[in-house]
Amino acid sequence: MVGTGIIGAIVSYPVMTLLWGKEGLTWLFYVPSFVAGTLIGGSIAYVFLKKLSSTGLLKKCQIMLQSPAYDDRSSA
Repeated sequence: MVGTGIIGAIVSYPVMTLLWGKEGLTWLFYVPSFVAGTLIGGSIAYVFLKKLSSTGLLKKCQIMLQSPAYDDRSSA
């Protein structure tokens, strides 16, 4: 949330000022939309990963990609 929501807004400020040509807006103008996008995207990813975990597909994908596989269904 800090990386995408706040740092992303700060980094995008000069680019958006250049592209839109609007003067007088600060980087704080962009923070709410970046934070909202981060929260929505993170929530969707969480629900998606929980569903994959509950069906066992997440573990299969982790094994197939040769990454550490976690099987914690106690909190599902």
